[in-house]
Amino acid sequence: MQDTAGPDGDDNDKGKSATNNSAESEAKSDPAVSASASDHEAGTVRLIMYDFDQTITCLHLYRELHGGQCPALNKFSDSKLLDVFGGQSRLRQLQAHFQHLASHHIDVAIVSFGWTDVIKQALTRVNLYRFFKHPNEMIIGRDHKDMVKFNKSKAKIIESLMQKKNLKFDQALFVEDSLSNVQQCQSKSLCKTVHISNRDGMTLEQMHTIEKGIYVYSEQELLALKQSSSLSNSLSANHGNENGNGNGKTHKKNASSLAKYRITKVPDWFDKQFQKEATPVIEIEDESGTFPDTDAVTNKSNESEVKIASKFTFGDFA
Repeated sequence: MQDTAGPDGDDNDKGKSATNNSAESEAKSDPAVSASASDHEAGTVRLIMYDFDQTITCLHLYRELHGGQCPALNKFSDSKLLDVFGGQSRLRQLQAHFQHLASHHIDVAIVSFGWTDVIKQALTRVNLYRFFKHPNEMIIGRDHKDMVKFNKSKAKIIESLMQKKNLKFDQALFVEDSLSNVQQCQSKSLCKTVHISNRDGMTLEQMHTIEKGIYVYSEQELLALKQSSSLSNSLSANHGNENGNGNGKTHKKNASSLAKYRITKVPDWFDKQFQKEATPVIEIEDESGTFPDTDAVTNKSNESEVKIASKFTFGDFA
């Protein structure tokens, strides 16, 4: 199926050009304002999933690169990439926004139609990549295995992420500039949504709206989260040791104790005893000069009726 929807949008959902007037720039001039949203009542959101182009960024990076990947991004100067994110002032706001979410232990993810590695590299260059834990699972671009698995359906990817974390409707939030993608989530009642209708990046006010909806964990819940994380890391380390990928002291000790039983050379007579001769293969050619489908033969009602043509060749089984 041809992908008629453009990256992070569709043909019927055209975006505005990314422009910043002076009044908007003044409103975004204070990088500390985003973090001031801590004085609010506790919300319910524990996972926030962002689109990338024209949501986290102001300009559409995929289009700026003309669909190019990391080699094209490498040609972008730092100042040009900074413009994509809306300039230094807005970048500070983004850093404060994501820092605020991280300090409250809110998981963040990206679901985008841009290239996965391009998104990761761009985030790294502007010092935002550090806020995305488990990036291989939580930064999903057009070439990510989940995007391929779900046939470029953001709604299905969001549903999958929520199921993995056992989250309900009001515990997850999707932030997106494309109205059609927002409506897909709304039609399935998957999660809360914030539509970036201006389509030139989240504004400071929109960041505040997102921050006001997050869940505030109690001290007991934070302790449970840390213990769960420690247990997960411990299990991963033990799994690596069992497979010889970690320090593996136990694995090495067991290996060394069995070393004296290792067979270094197998006698020739042993190999010859179990060596099998090559199995001949018969290729059957019908009157049309083609080879019939074997499945078609075996699916006949009477499998005993198999007509063999006069022309056939022998070959070694490969």
